[in-house]
Amino acid sequence: RFPFFGKLSLKGNMATEDAIAAEEQYLATRRDVVYKVKLVYYDLYWIDQSHEILDQYQEILEGFWRVAESKYRTGAGIQANVLKAELEIGRIEDRRLNFEKMRDGAVARLNALLNRDTRTPIGAITGIDTRFITINELQVIKKAISHRQELKSAEAMIRKSTFALSLAKRNYWPDFHLMANYITIPGGRTVAVDNGKDAFSVQVGLSLPLWFGKLDATVQEAKASQLANRETYQNLENEVKSEIADLSTWIQASQRTISLYTEELLPSAERTLESAFASYQTGTLDFLSLLDSERTLLAFRLAYVKELASYWQQVAALERAAGGTLPSSAGLE
Repeated sequence: RFPFFGKLSLKGNMATEDAIAAEEQYLATRRDVVYKVKLVYYDLYWIDQSHEILDQYQEILEGFWRVAESKYRTGAGIQANVLKAELEIGRIEDRRLNFEKMRDGAVARLNALLNRDTRTPIGAITGIDTRFITINELQVIKKAISHRQELKSAEAMIRKSTFALSLAKRNYWPDFHLMANYITIPGGRTVAVDNGKDAFSVQVGLSLPLWFGKLDATVQEAKASQLANRETYQNLENEVKSEIADLSTWIQASQRTISLYTEELLPSAERTLESAFASYQTGTLDFLSLLDSERTLLAFRLAYVKELASYWQQVAALERAAGGTLPSSAGLE
């Protein structure tokens, strides 16, 4: 059987587009694994830095405790201050233990993503880049439209549906049939002139499409599939644009928040604590006010590392939205 001219090539083109779509889905899965690894990595940074901050805070509290105890023994202070310091140290130890449990979970997730034993140790994340990236939203969108794997897969399905429509239209044309027969005839049994001569025959035919209602329905189905694939692509494109716009806004807001911590809140809290400690040593400030100053600094330091980790997680999300990497114009400030 020989299909009408062009039918086999159209089927081959459809299979090729299926393969392209499958490859893009594979690349999308690989890209998402990279994204998830980055998310866990920055979670580990936040956890490790928070643990270190709490360690430093505990050392400071122990110094406060020693001062409070010394004052109590000399009669210049009260026992309540010593107990408050001990209670605060206990609270910090509880928070440190919670971060240790969170780290165990993050390490297990990261090892699973890296296809390693979940108990494989991972060293402390001591630091990440604190510089900001410059973002041109229009360039990120342009790159995403040309590189985002889901969009490229959707494009392949549009092309496949176009080939399917052409194939459906070609089904109105007949297919050809060619048959050859060869018959072996033994000799010596008849007195015919061609006795013992083998026979052969060749038949040529074609199959005529008669059920045009069925063919018309196939064409309409192909047109509907083509339209659906185009709408799917447009919906995906709109989602990508919306995702990039949302992430760009979030990243810019996070940059302002981080700058607020580094330029105003943290320096101010550090100066306040220094002043409070000096006043406490001279007896002009009560112990509870000293603790409040240290708690404020601790809260700001923990919030800063959390915001910094979240910032880079959102940058990783923006990379994913763009197809895996940002445009070359996106640099570090």
